[in-house]
Amino acid sequence: MENVKVGMLENFMRNQQRSLQSLFQRKKSSSSYGEDDSSNSPKPIPLLSPLANSVVSRCSKILQVPTEDLQHCFDTELPESVKELLTYARNLLEFCSYKALQQLTKSLNYLSDKEFRRLTYDMMLAWEAPCVESDPLQNETASTSKQELEEDDGWSLFYSSSTNTAIQVDDNKTVGCEAFTRIAPICASIADIITVHNLFDSLTNSSGQRLHFLVYDKYIRSLDKIIKSSKNVLAASIGNLQLAEGEIVLDVDGTVPTQPVLQHIGISAWPGRLTMTNCALYFESLGVGVYEKAVRYDLETDMKQVIKPEMTGPLGARLFDKAVIAEPAYFEFPEINSNSRRNYWLDICLEILRVQKFIRKYKLKEIQKSDILARAILGILRYRRLANLTTDAGRHDVLGTPGRKQQLVVSPAFLVSLGQHGFISQKETDFPEEAIVVGDFRVGETNPLEMAVKKSVLDTGRAEAARATVEKVKVEGIDTNVAVMKELLFPVIESASRVKLLASWKDSYKSTAFFLFTCYIIMRGWVRYVLPSMFMFTAILMLWRSHFNKGSPLQAFRITPPPNRNAVEQLLTLQESITQVETSIQAANVVLLKIRALLFAVVPQATERFALLLVFMAATLAFVPSRYIILLVFVEIFTREMPYRKESSERWLRRAREWWVRIPAAPVQLIKPVESKKKK
Repeated sequence: MENVKVGMLENFMRNQQRSLQSLFQRKKSSSSYGEDDSSNSPKPIPLLSPLANSVVSRCSKILQVPTEDLQHCFDTELPESVKELLTYARNLLEFCSYKALQQLTKSLNYLSDKEFRRLTYDMMLAWEAPCVESDPLQNETASTSKQELEEDDGWSLFYSSSTNTAIQVDDNKTVGCEAFTRIAPICASIADIITVHNLFDSLTNSSGQRLHFLVYDKYIRSLDKIIKSSKNVLAASIGNLQLAEGEIVLDVDGTVPTQPVLQHIGISAWPGRLTMTNCALYFESLGVGVYEKAVRYDLETDMKQVIKPEMTGPLGARLFDKAVIAEPAYFEFPEINSNSRRNYWLDICLEILRVQKFIRKYKLKEIQKSDILARAILGILRYRRLANLTTDAGRHDVLGTPGRKQQLVVSPAFLVSLGQHGFISQKETDFPEEAIVVGDFRVGETNPLEMAVKKSVLDTGRAEAARATVEKVKVEGIDTNVAVMKELLFPVIESASRVKLLASWKDSYKSTAFFLFTCYIIMRGWVRYVLPSMFMFTAILMLWRSHFNKGSPLQAFRITPPPNRNAVEQLLTLQESITQVETSIQAANVVLLKIRALLFAVVPQATERFALLLVFMAATLAFVPSRYIILLVFVEIFTREMPYRKESSERWLRRAREWWVRIPAAPVQLIKPVESKKKK
């Protein structure tokens, strides 16, 4: 009896499972992506992982093209460089995904479709594990029992097997940065290739740089709401504002009485409504129950506009850091806890101002200008999504057919996306089919813009790391900084000290050897090779260190700091340093004034001697070879402290100082500037 009951229970559970499965499949069959029929079930591609096959199968249903035809199109259309064995699966997945995404983004409200959001996320998951060898669940797929296959009497649009179902509903699986930056920018509304890395960082700042589906899904849904609300704002604002052709409303603030926008001009302030478009700012003062005529602050033409954060307050008092200056007016965004409103408006105003400057700088016209503005507009809409989150293709046309002639045309992907969302008319986005490609991406390749963005991200990371090291090595105190400088210049200081010691002739043998060696170098004409030899030696040393010390961290530079001093002692030290600098400047000024006196013959006898000296130096430089001049100067300087010349050298130096002292300085008169007082 127990065996009979168990058998009846198993039959009942099996029938219920089949009923639920057929109900689930009927629901999927009514999907907007096409009918689901077992006879039309796409065939899996052996090289792909189960998840990648699921994605390709869904792309096949969307495009209404069999998977084998998609693979044949990939093999025949694209160059051999993207069909290498190691990257074949991933590039085939990209090919199918790009074609399907372009087809999907042609429809209205595709961001509202949860199946679209699931599909794009699965594309990222499959991109990270496109091959059979890279999928950890392939063995489970291979071990699927024959009974399960017989019971699976229909093919689901999204889940071709029970294993794939488990893969795709597992919210523990996450997406990395590389997959996100490769798939997300295909839809211009979702991401921009230039800012996609920053977008990924914002979405994953609390999840260890791995993107969960729940966060991605929430981002797309919020972005869809913001785009729809922006269209409603556009429709409501056209009647009140006299907008130019092609001008699009991006945001409006100040409509809520508890969160007004205040316009400050001089000491007067007035509440009102602030509207942002892709060309200007509009402020409508609030009158008696109605808004007055809007004042336009142009951002499109070159008027030397200044937009920056500013402090403002009642009667012109600089109290609150919650304003944006757009000369001649200040716009204040009152807020109790923070200045996030001000920061948001500052960012979007600067975005439009800078993109207009970019258009003027490179003299962009027609489609290029419109597409650049569309890129900025979609970027602002994505930014509003991220603000809400924190507070609560190319050269080879993947759509072509074999043998079709390729054309080098502009890719207005962002302009087309703006038109698909209803911000601009369809006439403005009526381009030939050949001109509409999928964003800035190429299947299996990296286009110049993507490479430039990756290089910029890498350089930015290096610059930030270098800036962090600079902040760490900064020390406080004059004495400490001087000690650090002395230690860093120790090789130079030590070399100068040794040369000075040799020039003192305290060790006659070493001084004589150095003197003769240097004279030999000068006479042979090798002086010109000294500086290049130093550069070459330094370069060889650097290359040697980079080769043998590769990857090893640099040891810290150890410095013994001077004794600690209190604030008063540091101030006294600073005062002494300033006094020394002042004395040096005074001495330099005295030298210049005495030279001026010689030039204007204040002392005729001294001027005559100085003029004869200049004539002698000019003749020497003109007729004597340079190496003899260098040798003469070196012998004169190096042998001053020599026992045989010390007395005569001191006598000549003493006479030169006495002659210099007797020369007067040219007079100097300080004149106070006349201040013109204007009568009020």
